Order: sequence, then structure tokens, then C-alpha cells
Amino acid sequence: MRRHQWHLRDAQHAKLMDYLASYPVLQAMYVIKQKLVRLMLLKTVTKKQAKRKRPELMLILDHLRDSPLRTLGKTLSS
Repeated sequence: MRRHQWHLRDAQHAKLMDYLASYPVLQAMYVIKQKLVRLMLLKTVTKKQAKRKRPELMLILDHLRDSPLRTLGKTLSS
């Protein structure tokens, strides 16, 4: 779960998703983490592109606030 999704082979990712299917909360947190990491790693984003990505980031933060990671959600949104 600590590896970035793009570092996993297809078989590894499928196996991880099968495992996480038994733990829906963990699966949701993993998916949110992957989306957040992808957004945070965007280095060469123009102001216009950042404005388009903002709603996606805010949606992720809303999901975090309603999850066991609510402290992280509050920290990132403040």
C-alpha cells in the first residue's frame, strides 16, 4: 500500500485491489491517497491548470474529512 500505483505491475495492483476489497474503508483511503499524491506531484502547473484541478482537490479533501483521516483532511484544508 505504501508504493505509488504507477510503481506496481498490473498483477500487483490487481492483487492489492482484491485484498483491499475485503476492507472497504482501507480501499477508499488508498484510492484517495493515490489521487491526492498525483495532484500533489504536479510540478509544472500553470495558474489556469491549477484552477481546473482545484475542484478535484477539494472533493478529495471533503472525502478525507468524512473518513478516519479527518485530521489530515482538516490540516490540508486549513
